[in-house]
Amino acid sequence: MMRTTIYLSETLHQRLQIASKRRNQSVSQLAQDLLDRALADEEKVRLDKMYTALEGLEGFIKTPVKDASTTIDEVLYGKHGIWRGTIPPEEHE
Repeated sequence: MMRTTIYLSETLHQRLQIASKRRNQSVSQLAQDLLDRALADEEKVRLDKMYTALEGLEGFIKTPVKDASTTIDEVLYGKHGIWRGTIPPEEHE
């Protein structure tokens, strides 16, 4: 565990104290639980958006590179390397 200091409005602090008594938890534990849940929800939304964007790319590549581990240098830095901003005509189709 790490100790930290956060600043809360008086009203928010009172609400946290009331909720902690109602749940029979310390203010610290309740704050941890609420922050953990809120951050997990935020991360899930971010991951859902990322996976949705990735699913949108399905079918984008017409001819997938199946031997990327052995051809990566040519794909990136070769005559028609991606870093140059050019794609060979056969891959435009």
